[in-house]
Amino acid sequence: MSQEKKDLDFKKKLIALLKDNFFDQSSISSRLEEIYEKTGGEVYSELLYLLTNKKFSEEESLRHWLSIMEHRLELNNKLGRDVGLRVALLDYFFNVKSYMKSPKLIEINDFLQIEHSANTDGLTGLFNQSFFKLSLKREIERSKRHNLRTSLIFFDLDNFKRVNNVFGHLEGDYVLSDVGNIIRSNVREFDLPARYGGDEFSIILPDTNKEEAFKVASRITSDIDQYCSSSQKLKEKSLRLTISCGIASYPDDVHSAEELLNFADKALYKAKFLDKVGSPIIPFKERRKFPRYQIRNSLRYRRINSGDPVEEALQSTFTKNISQVGVLFESSLAIGVDTELELYLRSTTLEKDQKIMGKVVRFQQINNPDVDGKRYDIGVCFLNEGEEEKLRIF
Repeated sequence: MSQEKKDLDFKKKLIALLKDNFFDQSSISSRLEEIYEKTGGEVYSELLYLLTNKKFSEEESLRHWLSIMEHRLELNNKLGRDVGLRVALLDYFFNVKSYMKSPKLIEINDFLQIEHSANTDGLTGLFNQSFFKLSLKREIERSKRHNLRTSLIFFDLDNFKRVNNVFGHLEGDYVLSDVGNIIRSNVREFDLPARYGGDEFSIILPDTNKEEAFKVASRITSDIDQYCSSSQKLKEKSLRLTISCGIASYPDDVHSAEELLNFADKALYKAKFLDKVGSPIIPFKERRKFPRYQIRNSLRYRRINSGDPVEEALQSTFTKNISQVGVLFESSLAIGVDTELELYLRSTTLEKDQKIMGKVVRFQQINNPDVDGKRYDIGVCFLNEGEEEKLRIF
């Protein structure tokens, strides 16, 4: 079971125990220890958060918890009856420690419903921006503690203003709601999908590397593109609604929540205005700045510091299309994202093949009925920045 599933599992167990009002003095420690052994979550920290809406570290929470148990026994002895956990906890935080100034009693179900309403976007049902930013910070801190990877996806609907202008904001709201449903249907229970604002969406993917995040983003963008393409209303008005996407991962790309947010935002910006392929950028042809040329030539390449260039047969490795900033080729070999390559591309202006430095930004298994065995689309972003190098390719 992944760490995220364990975290979710123990939170559900704690909420269930709170609803059952299980806190008789003799069974508290054993039942909490049982939850910890099964889930490994920060049991005491989450328990106090559910009871007080205050966040403490696990170590600090355990100290408070032991003090609350002692305080409960003192109150029981003075009053000659069991005051219960909640009364002891309230007196401890209100009178003994003064952590609370104006506490209010509320049923746990009511509290969870209010908390959910405060954290979600009313239109899409996804989390709102405030909860998203708070969750991103917590997730990065948790990833640092447990040495985990976390990925972030940013989405932005292209030309969405035209939908509002042509059909009105009510119809635009329907589109946003449908997009929210598509996103929610493609994520796991412990992922955090949010409406970041307007027509922008985001997803926090705990314990997820960049390639796994790319697969999630590809599913979502494909479903949204299909949804938009099948809309009869959009077709009638000749509107082509598309979506752009940017991906960032911790700790591969950045080292903090703020940096992760900025990195994903920049990747999204590039996706909207540059013709690059794959993670951290997912392109859509309607937004291309540079023309892409369909070609089918054999391709030689080698990985940096991995020996001599290897030329494969035409049916094994061949270019599919090319632009001034990148190339997409199909191969029987899997080449991971961020791998640096030397590409040897056929040139129409030079007698010998043109050597271009590049980095893999897309890696995706595909189906090719004409070729046996596994096939992969490999998207490469050119690292050569000079205009002279770009023009020699054509």
